[in-house]
Order: sequence, then structure tokens, then C-alpha cells
Amino acid sequence: MDHEHQEHQELQELPIPEDLYKADFLLNYHYQNISSELLRLSLAGIAAVGFFLTLISRGEAASKNKTSLSVYFKVSVLFGLLVLGVAAGCALAHRFLASDGMFYHLKAIRESRKTPSNAKEVCINRNRRNSIFHSSGICLTGSAYCLVIGSVILGFTFFLLLNNGF
Repeated sequence: MDHEHQEHQELQELPIPEDLYKADFLLNYHYQNISSELLRLSLAGIAAVGFFLTLISRGEAASKNKTSLSVYFKVSVLFGLLVLGVAAGCALAHRFLASDGMFYHLKAIRESRKTPSNAKEVCINRNRRNSIFHSSGICLTGSAYCLVIGSVILGFTFFLLLNNGF
């Protein structure tokens, strides 16, 4: 275990020229910004639903005509909220996985620069990195699709409600 710790310390202290990773960090930064916007929009959608439901319940209380909302309305609002929640979760998962992928990216670069280079370890870290980046891409795409689907469901639901469709 002591030999492993010493090897890990040596690997951490191995300098990496900035040109080997700078473009990768900039690209990762831009994707992280996209996922943070998707997260922000998903949470804003969830908050907007709460706002509209508060307005609806206040309107019912003021009119003292406590007409119950239809089951279709409740189910569609619940489904829309669920989809927006999945969008937020996927955005958070993307952020975690993208950061984790960069860890393995840097580890692979350091391993490849080590003398003597351990080709097997470099290959393992590159495969982990690629797998994690693939998963983070799926999460980012899933978040975008869920945000659009959830917004359409909720927008249509409230449109029908306002036009007395429910």
C-alpha cells in the first residue's frame, strides 16, 4: 500500500504542459454552462407551476366555488413536473460526470507522460474517460429533451385550463 501511495504522489507531481489540456477544459466549461442553464430552466419551470397552482387555488377560494380540478389536469401537471424533475436530475448528472471524465482525462495524460509509460493504465483511464463522457453526453441530451417535453406538457395544460378545457 505504501508503494501505491508513493506512485500516486509521483503521478500528482508530474507537470502537464497547458497546451495538452487547455482546450479540453474550455470545452468542458462550455458544456457545463449549457447544463447549468438547463438546470436553471427546469427549476424555473417547476417554480412557475407552483406559482400558477397558487393563483388557481386563490381564485377558487375567492369565488367560494370550490370546483375540483379534473383528474386529467392533475395527472398532466404531475407528469409535467416529473419530466422537469428528470431534466434537472439529468443536468446535475451531466455536471458530475463531465467533471469525473476530466479527472480520468488528466490521469491518462499524466500516465502517458510518466517514464516509463504504463500503456495498460493509460488505456484503462482513456476507456473510463470515454465511457464517462459518453454517459455525460446522454445526460445532457436527456436533460434538453425532458425540458422541452415538460415545458410543452405544462404549457398545453395551463393553456387548456385558462380556456376552460379542463
